[in-house]
Amino acid sequence: MAAMGEGIDPPYGALSELVSEVRRKEADVFGAGSRIRSWRI
Repeated sequence: MAAMGEGIDPPYGALSELVSEVRRKEADVFGAGSRIRSWRI
């Protein structure tokens, strides 16, 4: 997103939680992308 000039502002702990979900295969790339897009500033 930085390459597109957009920033993100995830809630406290949300990024590490997302990484954990991806590692446990509870979230796929589409779900992760959607969540990250929802944190756009």
